[in-house]
Amino acid sequence: MLLQALLLLSVSGQASSRAETIARAQPRVVAQFAALKAEIGRIKDQARRRELLALVDGPVLRVLERRAAEADIATQLKAAGLLDPAARTLFPSSSIPFIAAPGGAWRGHHSYPGGLVDHTLFNARSGLGLARAYRKTYRIAVDDDAVLAAAVMHDAAKTATLPWNDDGTLPAAEPQVAGTGLHHILGLAEALLRGWPPRLVVCVASAHSPPKPGPDLDKLLGYLRAAAIIAGKPNAAAGLSDDGKALAERAPIEAFITHLDDHDWVLTETTIQAADARLTAKEPWARDEELSRSGDVPLYLLP
Repeated sequence: MLLQALLLLSVSGQASSRAETIARAQPRVVAQFAALKAEIGRIKDQARRRELLALVDGPVLRVLERRAAEADIATQLKAAGLLDPAARTLFPSSSIPFIAAPGGAWRGHHSYPGGLVDHTLFNARSGLGLARAYRKTYRIAVDDDAVLAAAVMHDAAKTATLPWNDDGTLPAAEPQVAGTGLHHILGLAEALLRGWPPRLVVCVASAHSPPKPGPDLDKLLGYLRAAAIIAGKPNAAAGLSDDGKALAERAPIEAFITHLDDHDWVLTETTIQAADARLTAKEPWARDEELSRSGDVPLYLLP
């Protein structure tokens, strides 16, 4: 049976604790984490603000509770053509603290303790900047709450899909669902399980592919269908038509902004490689600590 082929990702408590200790020992990361909370604190909707502050302080991911239905979910995803045959897990066993999590796979962008904080903070600030530019340039209304919420939720599941190994390394890659990294689909399913409005779910989904007619929109629809299957929700809850073949309504401006603000990786996939090449620390945990202390972009800029 397919369930027998699915292996749960194990998260080493010792490795997670070590990564958290490294992150919390760096004044830079602590300041970045406080800055991220301050950005979340700008959300006007009190319930959403409290929810997202709790998410980064935890996180407690409700989607992991769907592991009990994994066999049925995998069957549905496979039937819909949304499950990569190479995927061996859908539900990690647990999550690690947000502040300890990386922003990418091993030697990928933000692959150090505190990396998820850096990545999410940049995306949130970038989204707000883009929202301001669209307002001033086109004289339109943009919902900053939606932009911030999407930026925070989009990568939150990396706390589960990118666990630290005992030797200080990370997974080389994530399992793929609907043609994208598992964290993206689990983050969408998390938003669905939390009862987020369909319009906002579409914004989160747009981080990896914009709602631009053509192949980009087709990818987006696949993400939303997969998330609905994982969450056990109808397509309509994910902002889709009942048959899942189209968006239920025109995509909001905030969805496009979410896609644009999630592009710090274009720079940081380059800077992390350059930083790794010049680090004096070669042992993984020492490398992680050095990058957590300084970040890779400043190292890239050194002469």
